Amino acid sequence: MTQGFDLGSEIEEELFLSNNPEIRRKSRFFSLIHQGDFVEAEVLLKGEDEGANGEKIDPNVRYEEGGNMTALHMAAVNDELVASFALTYGVASLIILL
Repeated sequence: MTQGFDLGSEIEEELFLSNNPEIRRKSRFFSLIHQGDFVEAEVLLKGEDEGANGEKIDPNVRYEEGGNMTALHMAAVNDELVASFALTYGVASLIILL
């Protein structure tokens, strides 16, 4: 048994995502960006992923409802900013305060 793992929580999340496929796609998009997998992220942006029915992911979607972090912010935080990704899809501007 894995310590600190809550199977009930995992099941609840999976049920929620099964009933909300658009949220599952957004979550997958952010996971791909976080991992630096821009090729697969592009598939979601184009709406070519399984279950998309041609619906594209908005590149400016926020990580959390009401939050300020976009995929571009996440890529920058991870030091994986790819300019062509940002320019190609018009991802929101990144403001860095020094």
